[in-house]
Amino acid sequence: MNILIICNYGKNRSGYLASYLQQKGYATKFGGVYPESDNMVMQDLVDWSQVIIFVQPQTKEIFLKSFQIKKQKLLRWMLKIEFKYLSRRKKIGQMKNGKNFSKKSLSGVGKTD
Repeated sequence: MNILIICNYGKNRSGYLASYLQQKGYATKFGGVYPESDNMVMQDLVDWSQVIIFVQPQTKEIFLKSFQIKKQKLLRWMLKIEFKYLSRRKKIGQMKNGKNFSKKSLSGVGKTD
């Protein structure tokens, strides 16, 4: 199953969720919808995906104005990321969300072969 995760700039939320879902066995890619994004979503990524997850409220509306979707399942998850500082130079991002990604929200969505 190919999952595309989208946030505003394609940096934090989408990257963290993509890493988490990869650890659970899903094929993932991520990106942002703003032109200033470090990792901007392109139509070829949209075409590659079977499921698209939006992790911020406004990203879905912006995305739908710019990209064509076919039969992709669209999901909107709200992720809150808190940074815990280990030292002045290191920080670790942690996702905080009440949802169980692998069971409830992705029910009916298969894993990669």
